Amino acid sequence: MKRIARDHYEDTFLQGPFFDAANPDFLTLCMHVSPADFTWGNTASSCVAVLPREPGELPVFWWTPGPPCNGCYVPFFPHGSGLPAIVSSAGRLGKRVIPAHQAGEDGFSPTSYWWLYHELNNRVKGDSIKSLPGCYPQRNPQVRDRFDALEQQFSTQLPEVMARAVENPPEMSRILDEFSAACVQQVLAAMENLLATFPASSK
Repeated sequence: MKRIARDHYEDTFLQGPFFDAANPDFLTLCMHVSPADFTWGNTASSCVAVLPREPGELPVFWWTPGPPCNGCYVPFFPHGSGLPAIVSSAGRLGKRVIPAHQAGEDGFSPTSYWWLYHELNNRVKGDSIKSLPGCYPQRNPQVRDRFDALEQQFSTQLPEVMARAVENPPEMSRILDEFSAACVQQVLAAMENLLATFPASSK
């Protein structure tokens, strides 16, 4: 499901994308903004919900902000009690209830998980709108190397974490919350390194 969510019709009879994924030829699940307004913007986030197959198993909500081809799915849990602060943090306008026609355009905040991903996506393609030649094909594999390894690590650790949670009902929420938070911290460390590697995007 994660591979499907990241697909841009590569290696299909459509042979998309002709240039690179950040200059889309088609409307795809993993969508990127088009300079020609061909698309409706970037994919805002992506999730894979894994439902229990047996009694005593727990559901897992794998989630990543932004276009998933540049994202890292982290396991979150309905049986947890809360999210890490940075995950639920909004952009510079913060969280508030306001009529839609009065809402301003939000912007980057270094304390927002979603906005950090937005910045990474822009740097991978070299610009906030168009994809600069060669940027995505050269930078996206570096992102995938880091994030694929983390996703595999999280998947490998997950059965033991869930078993501990199921065996300790009073501690279940804490165990699950701590695992999600640890995963987020590892993603943030990898993202910090990637952001330092790629130059700031054009504005």
